[in-house]
Amino acid sequence: MKVELKDFLPLYKELYKENPSKLSPFAYWKMERLFEEASITYNKEKNIYYLVRNNHLICYLSNDNKMHLPLDKVNDFDCITIEKSVYDLVEDSLEGFNKAVIEPLYYNMDYKIEAKLDERFEVLDFNPLAKEHYIMAAEIINEDLGDYFTEDNIRKMTTFPSYDKDLWFFIREKDTGKLAGISISTFSDEVKEVDIDWMYIRTAYHKQGIGRYMIYETVKRSDKAEIIRVSGVNEFYKKCGFEPKELWAWAAKPGYSFYSPSIQPNILE
Repeated sequence: MKVELKDFLPLYKELYKENPSKLSPFAYWKMERLFEEASITYNKEKNIYYLVRNNHLICYLSNDNKMHLPLDKVNDFDCITIEKSVYDLVEDSLEGFNKAVIEPLYYNMDYKIEAKLDERFEVLDFNPLAKEHYIMAAEIINEDLGDYFTEDNIRKMTTFPSYDKDLWFFIREKDTGKLAGISISTFSDEVKEVDIDWMYIRTAYHKQGIGRYMIYETVKRSDKAEIIRVSGVNEFYKKCGFEPKELWAWAAKPGYSFYSPSIQPNILE
């Protein structure tokens, strides 16, 4: 039977707070926005919930970690995002999907990260009223990603419900005023979650302890958080107190393209 978001979301929220790694490879606030555009179905006999958006299975909840949807239905999806352990059970019966594995990492809140910033550098808070800060943030990120962001894309992030100005900052070289790196994290008050979303350091400033210090600074500023997470596999984060938990499968058919302006800052409408 179909379920309204207002009835499903409280359940998802409580389960997420108990164990976010079992619910999604992505931050809570992003999933909440996707749910607003999804069809939510509950199968009472199997006691499962599944959510579909643009023929993409974006959420699947079962008590026994098994796939209870008919395999022909699963094969009809253009994309599937489920726990890798569940995907592995049915992978041999699926056709046309290209699988990628996602490993979100979670900060061990009992770990006390230590870091010291070289005296050549200082922390500079991002000023949302300063046009040049948007321009410089885009330039730092684009050095790694190519022509990906403009200042308008950076500005769009400040309109997201997860925007928290206290979690935006640069690392600046004192003598020259040059910006070495940018850190942008989000905060979801509903589940007390900080998501490290965009953390980039200019190539010229690599291997100088800046990355670890940016993690330290983010953790220090996350005093309201009960969960601190980051998406993507990166051994660097594991050296800074982050731990892997569940692995997730993102399996898409050729031609599928994920598109969601409500959570993707690179898409301007």
